[in-house]
Amino acid sequence: MKWNIICRVGKNDNYFPKNIDKKKTLIIPLMGNESSDKILEYNTYNIFNKLFNDMGCFPENEAIDLLNASFAVYTADKLILRKLSYDNWTRHLSVSLPVINIELWKNAKKTLEEMLSFLSGDKWEFNFRERRKTDIEKVNKCLFEETVNNVSLFSGGLDSFIGVSDLLEKNQGKIALVSHYGTGGDASIAQKQVLNALETEYSKDRIVPLGFYVQPIKLNSKDKSEDSTRSRSFLFLAHGIAVANAFNKNTSLYIPENGLISLNIPLTYSRRGSLSTRTTHPYYLLKLEELLGKLNLTNSIINPYSFYTKGQMIINAQNQDLIKKSIHDTMSCSHPSAGRFKKNSPHEHCGYCVPCIIRRASMYRAGLDDYKKYRIDVLTNPPSESKKSGRDYRAFLMAIERRKIDSNLNFFNILRSGPIMKEHQKYINVYENGMEEVENFLRSNNGE
Repeated sequence: MKWNIICRVGKNDNYFPKNIDKKKTLIIPLMGNESSDKILEYNTYNIFNKLFNDMGCFPENEAIDLLNASFAVYTADKLILRKLSYDNWTRHLSVSLPVINIELWKNAKKTLEEMLSFLSGDKWEFNFRERRKTDIEKVNKCLFEETVNNVSLFSGGLDSFIGVSDLLEKNQGKIALVSHYGTGGDASIAQKQVLNALETEYSKDRIVPLGFYVQPIKLNSKDKSEDSTRSRSFLFLAHGIAVANAFNKNTSLYIPENGLISLNIPLTYSRRGSLSTRTTHPYYLLKLEELLGKLNLTNSIINPYSFYTKGQMIINAQNQDLIKKSIHDTMSCSHPSAGRFKKNSPHEHCGYCVPCIIRRASMYRAGLDDYKKYRIDVLTNPPSESKKSGRDYRAFLMAIERRKIDSNLNFFNILRSGPIMKEHQKYINVYENGMEEVENFLRSNNGE
């Protein structure tokens, strides 16, 4: 079953191809399109207009077209349920995307499709048609490009907090922070708290915060949205690339993320699909860099922590006083809103998901662990194996025991989440060190 995603850009775009199933079609209005089938809320172009008006900055054509592609992918991922596919997981998604330079995008088509298929686990197809510039778009130049030296993704998580702090410690001028938020607002609470800590420490003059709201609207109030959020990485990175490109075509985009999370190896042989995301996986980033090259976008993507565990990131952070003071304001939990149903604080870590366990393990290594910051303490009150909340805890224990049986399998373990094209030993090392951090934490309550 194939779904058709039709992007319309500009007020006069009414494109609709012949001979397609209207019942299996999403129309996504972008950049001033007034389609009655509005299914996407966003404030992205308001922010880009602010960028242009305040600093004379606007992205190149290909960066804007890449951003439009990310809107289409994210919207389709959220609104087209996996249960409607033949295997309850793999969807066939065909996107019609208007672009400025058709030939350039045709040359990048295969790379784009391969990258997204790896990221989301779906079959993606792209077809391109010509578009005209809209009233929203401005001339690509920057009047004050020397004032912004770095651009970094900023999620409100512990890794991005450390990454931004380390960049500010280098005293290289201003830094632009790119954030995304949708329904719920839990991440934005952390973003505001951590941003306030950074501005207090380094001054507001050195930080340019740019928060983007993008939220697909349900087709029917009774419908459920898709729980998997694999494509959010593409949306987030496309925003970051567009911002970096607006300031300078050679400005780098930093994506602070520890190596263990980036690899995100399935902890058991049965943990596939949405349980093993590929947000910053090395192969995904390699394909993204290949895509940028084919689009003539010269902004590089840098993750300084590819071979660091989360614990090593904390220990090696440049500003230890700041990290220790504000570390508990950051948000790492994969579902912080779950506590609302039990009348807990909406901004609270569950304590039992994969990110929470890795977070506590890293803080334990750094001597900063505090069980009172989590709804469930997996050391003194581990969730039952029969409950969904015990799934990740149990999987970690199984992975730890499996590693003891044959440590030579570690390289094959990291390949289970995707290809590793280079620096194999470094990825093996970060996996081993990261799992050792988790093991030391989980065994700590037994005096081991």
